Amino acid sequence: MQAQPFRRLRQFAFAAAIALPACAPQVETIIIRPRMQELGRKPAPHFMAEVAQPGNPEAEELVRALADKSQPMVLRIAIARKLGTIKHAGAAPALAAVLGDRNQELRDAAVISLGRMRYMGAWLDLFGMLKNDPSGYVRWDAAVALGEIKSRKSVEPLMELLSTEEAETRKCAALALGEIRAPKSAGALIKALEDPDQGVEIQAARALGKLGDAGALPALRELEKRSRGNVRAAAREAAEEIGNNKDY
Repeated sequence: MQAQPFRRLRQFAFAAAIALPACAPQVETIIIRPRMQELGRKPAPHFMAEVAQPGNPEAEELVRALADKSQPMVLRIAIARKLGTIKHAGAAPALAAVLGDRNQELRDAAVISLGRMRYMGAWLDLFGMLKNDPSGYVRWDAAVALGEIKSRKSVEPLMELLSTEEAETRKCAALALGEIRAPKSAGALIKALEDPDQGVEIQAARALGKLGDAGALPALRELEKRSRGNVRAAAREAAEEIGNNKDY
């Protein structure tokens, strides 16, 4: 028997295990095992589970499939999600390469995976996604990913975004800064407590709470006094978080 058909079958099994995890047992029973018998191969127990393990040679095929625009989009999206959990040298560059794709689900899957991988090399691309992507949820997930990566290089550009015109961008920047927790961002976040958009005020307050800077307490207490609802609650919780973490 030639090796090529079996290799293709393993690739198919790997892709199916990634794209259709809930259906993997049925795919193995109905498609994989009968085909292996035709090829004169005896499948090992839990064949599909084994081929989907990180570090498997088929991971290289996933990287190629992600870049292949002729592949079904649903498969490329599933691959982008899975690559965030696989230790493969080519995974991060492959994910970064699809950040400009027209499909927002694929962009979002790549953003989330890059954040999970904490791939420092992607911070500038993710910053661009936060600032410019047409999809609101992609921009939000880019902010989360920047927070997971925690690149110090992103702090000053994010601080500058706190004064940009678009409220959604300011809100995402405050979220990312809260996760990065760089002390130098405290002043810009305190200023953001006076933002005309309540969503920005909430994210700035939460970020300051995570930062734990006692210098933010007067501004947080002032925000609590003059605000209502979710803004007041965010200011109060942030002040309490700072108070609980430090002794005054």
